Amino acid sequence: MTRDALIADLETYQGEAEEHDFLAPMLHLLRTEPRCFYRDCCFPGHITGSGLLMNKQSDKILLNHHKIMNIWVGFGGHADGDENIARVAQREVIEESGIEQVQFALDGIWDIDIHPIPFNA
Repeated sequence: MTRDALIADLETYQGEAEEHDFLAPMLHLLRTEPRCFYRDCCFPGHITGSGLLMNKQSDKILLNHHKIMNIWVGFGGHADGDENIARVAQREVIEESGIEQVQFALDGIWDIDIHPIPFNA
């Protein structure tokens, strides 16, 4: 997947109603910010990848306790220049969970979100 493929996927993404407000700013970021896949692109933000880790029966989800924000979240993180966000999501799930045998339950985007992250040095 490339930046152009991600743009194409977002242009046709249906998603939930609450996600629709995120599409225009996300597409704008992808089209205008050359470093949007790098964490040093702090304003207006940067693209990250994440995944929800479920068992085969889809009746259990493994969450990660975020030390800095003190909340339970799914697995995910910085793209570090990788435009293949599916690969980023898979890498982050494996790195953060320690579970290496993961596979996607579905292809494509399953959720988009824009959220503020508190500064941490």
